[in-house]
Amino acid sequence: MKKTLLNLFAGVLIAGTASAQCTFDSQYSSAPGNFFPDSATFIAEQYATTGMAYAGTVSIRTISDTLVENPVTPGSYITAYIDAFKIESVTGQPAGFTYQGGGGGWDGTQWNNGGSGTNTTPVEGCLSFSASASDVTAAAPLTGYTDYPVAVLVDARISGTDPNISFLVPNGTWISSLSSLGLGSLPVDDYVLRVYGTTGISETLNPNVFQVHQSYPNPAGNEATITFTNPRVEEVELKIFNMLGAVVYNETVVSEAGVNDIKLNTGRMSAGLYVYTVSNGTKTFTQKMTVK
Repeated sequence: MKKTLLNLFAGVLIAGTASAQCTFDSQYSSAPGNFFPDSATFIAEQYATTGMAYAGTVSIRTISDTLVENPVTPGSYITAYIDAFKIESVTGQPAGFTYQGGGGGWDGTQWNNGGSGTNTTPVEGCLSFSASASDVTAAAPLTGYTDYPVAVLVDARISGTDPNISFLVPNGTWISSLSSLGLGSLPVDDYVLRVYGTTGISETLNPNVFQVHQSYPNPAGNEATITFTNPRVEEVELKIFNMLGAVVYNETVVSEAGVNDIKLNTGRMSAGLYVYTVSNGTKTFTQKMTVK
């Protein structure tokens, strides 16, 4: 199904520049092209906390084509085939909060769809986000939380058009260069990065929903704790992956109704960045943790 670029990128997220890799969350593999999770879920699940390093992930399913107004005959539309996407600029995030692309199609600068010309296929990419404990603390209030609205400009590269207007819009053109035709980079300002101070984080612990919180301490030394809430008694599975995508730890626990803690012996793990998932079989949460 074709989607307009404006609709697609209504879910794009915050950015900056970092070295951490990321992994696409497979629970979104059958979803239409977009950014996941949505902004409300991101705020609730991937907030930053003073005194703790921050790591977050957004999964991206690209689109292969979109509808744009025909600059030759205004009022009609053409199909524009897309072979690449990139984030052009980001403003509003706290100092020290950075991002890095990754996942399928990522070449270090942009996400490249499969195929070429008018026969492109979507890829499953991701954005990873990070900030040091000191940068998070500098951005946090003494109590409660501060919300940082983040504005993003997204660019897309046209690989073909139907009907063919390559005489006007050559294949390989980025939409940011088409301002004379009424097109351009897409501004997105739906997302907010929430940073908690020394108190207020307990307000996010809602025992009436299944929700997973950032492990602590982060970075971890010999032990880390993963806290999650669940309104039901049921089996919950924890998986920890290294940055190559290999499972290094797998545990199934029976959760209690309310707040639950999983204690991890991180002293046995090699230093580095890990991705962990917590799933109740219906919903899966993905977070990152650092072992020092």
